This record gives sequence, structure tokens and C-alpha cells, in this order.
Amino acid sequence: MSSSPRAEPALPRVAVLGRGRVGHALAQALRAADVGVTGPRSARDFTDIVDLATNHDLLVLTVPDDAIPDVVAALAGRLSLSSATAVVHCSGAVSIEALAPLAALGAQTGSWHPLQAFPFVGTPLRPGITMAVTAAEPLRTLLLDLAERIAAVPMILADVDKPRYHAAAVLAANYSITLAALASRLLQEAGCADPVAAVTALQASNVEGLAAVGLPGALTGPLVRGDLGTIRRHLEALADTEADGVYRTLGLSTLSLVAERGGDPETIRAARTLLEGPSR
Repeated sequence: MSSSPRAEPALPRVAVLGRGRVGHALAQALRAADVGVTGPRSARDFTDIVDLATNHDLLVLTVPDDAIPDVVAALAGRLSLSSATAVVHCSGAVSIEALAPLAALGAQTGSWHPLQAFPFVGTPLRPGITMAVTAAEPLRTLLLDLAERIAAVPMILADVDKPRYHAAAVLAANYSITLAALASRLLQEAGCADPVAAVTALQASNVEGLAAVGLPGALTGPLVRGDLGTIRRHLEALADTEADGVYRTLGLSTLSLVAERGGDPETIRAARTLLEGPSR
């Protein structure tokens, strides 16, 4: 006897509140997945928001982190919600407790964070990105399903783990741009005509290697080779520059990867001494 096919969950009516980069990207991705979407609309046009809340199942707040408490307070003072209404914010760092005033009115609350950089309005949501979901049932299942519909990889994220999760995102995304800026400056000083293009191509090859062989196999460079003479030359060239401390700190953090790659323990100890420097 064949079993009946699993029924597809009903698609919610979604309103995106917040007209920035994330709001535009999510609205575009949801529409492409045949989800009914209104917006993005301004999260401060409260007359419009009252109407949106009445006619939608899910309100998605895509406002800056520091604006969430004010927007939530204003919404709580104007809306009449129920347990059939869901409100999520798209912050990777802010607790869902920021939505407590709306939860007190009966709304289901949570967060739905796309783990992607959005450098400009119009940046599309990339297929295969991680979407972090922090919510109780039944909202959790709804957000997980929506993530899959927009070709993202859903991740259940505990509220207590959000700061650690978002710090990881900052290290991987924001600070890679900081490193690109430092490297571009050094290349320019060395005579490179287009340092940003040079760094972009180099970082792209690095990301391709990471995708192909993972960690720690994708690590390259003088520390992996045990080339301490090159490290010394780097440190001499960077002395008294902004890049010196960054180079030393990242080098020290890299030694654990070198050990995982089977690096010689004595060479690793010598590299640590070199990177720590005489004043450390």
C-alpha cells in the first residue's frame, strides 16, 4: 500500500519592512520562489504597517540592529497581533528577546538571518548561502521551509549562540575586506598598478581552494612550508606599520592549522617565537 505524498505547507503572505540591502534581496528571492511578498516598505511608515500586519502572516524586519528596539516598540504600540501572526528580525547578533513586546501581544517571534555580504542595494541572495533560524515551533518549521524555497541552506541557531555566530561572520566577511585593504596598500607601495584587482584575484583563488579541499588543506604560504627566513623578511618590511600587528596576530592563529597539516613541532615553536617578537 503506497503512502500519500507529504502535503506541502501553505505559503505565508510575507511583508518585508525595511528598504535596505537585505530587505530588497529577501523580497526579490521570495518572489522568485513564488511566495507572496509585499515590500520592501519603510519600517517607519506605521500607518502602512498596521495595514500590512492585518493582511500578512509574516512580518520580516530588515532594519539595522540598533533600530530594532525602537521599531518594535512603535509596532507594539500600534498593532493588534495574534498567535497567527509571526514577526522576525534579520539580525545575526541581536537576541529574539528584542521582539518581546510583540510576543507579549501574542505574536510568534524569531530571527531569520542570511549569512551573506550585501555590499549594495540590488545585491541578490546567492544560492547555497546559510540562513540561520532562531524560533520556536511552529514558526521554526515555516522559516526552515522558506529558507529551502529560496535555495538557501537552513541552520537552526540557538539564541544564546548568536553573538558567536555573528562574530564568525564578521571575521570571514568584514575583516577579509580589511585584510584586502591592508594588502592593497602594500602592493601599491610596491608598485602594483591595480592592487585591488590583484588582491581580488588572489582572494578568489584562495576561496576556490577552500571550497575544493577544505580546512586545513587550503592553507598555503611560508608558515606551511616552514620558511622562517621569509617570515623574518616580512616582519622587517612591516616594522612600524599598521600591518605589523595584524600579520603577527594572524600568523600566531595560523599555527594551529599548520600543526593540523602535520607541520614540524620544532619549526612551529620557532615560528611562534618569531611572531611573538622580543617585546612579547
